[in-house]
Amino acid sequence: MKSGTKYTLLLVLFFLLVWAWKSLSFKEKPDEIVIDGIHTPIKPCLSVMNDIFGAGVDSNKACDCVIREFYEFVKYDSLELAKFKEIGFHELEGEKSKGVGLILEKCFRANMLDSNYRLHLTGMYLEGFRKKLHTWLDSQSLQIDYSKDSLVNCITDKVYGNLTVGEFIAPDYSKVDKFMTLFKQCIGQSKNRTK
Repeated sequence: MKSGTKYTLLLVLFFLLVWAWKSLSFKEKPDEIVIDGIHTPIKPCLSVMNDIFGAGVDSNKACDCVIREFYEFVKYDSLELAKFKEIGFHELEGEKSKGVGLILEKCFRANMLDSNYRLHLTGMYLEGFRKKLHTWLDSQSLQIDYSKDSLVNCITDKVYGNLTVGEFIAPDYSKVDKFMTLFKQCIGQSKNRTK
């Protein structure tokens, strides 16, 4: 065999080995998840996960979990399944929203990388946190007069940049020491204001 031919064969073999290694090592992240023949985009979920949790959660695994669990939750509801087929993960109303909250919590906890990662919530994510605070306050049996809006504003101001992923996804804020300390400080500032 001529040296030119050997060189060409070695070059081709080298190229094939590098290509195979890159194909196995650096697979591109999929743009969608396919469940029971339904193609659901994953990029919107990844974007939200990265915006909220940054390095605190494995976004790929969390999104895969959320989308699959959500599908299992809605697959026997023809209206919600049709909406899932059209747009993927979406907000549910009423009692169903509690089930979605449990799905999110389960998937976030299972895929948490750093429970101490500090969140810096802004925009719609901050509003979501405020909504969660309002819901939590509604579930409490507080025997004092306070302005719920004033209390939520105070807590939101105090936790900004101090809330960790683990604290944010806690199912019950009353079991989070840092949150309860801030809550007690803020309740004193919010007493006797009109609701």
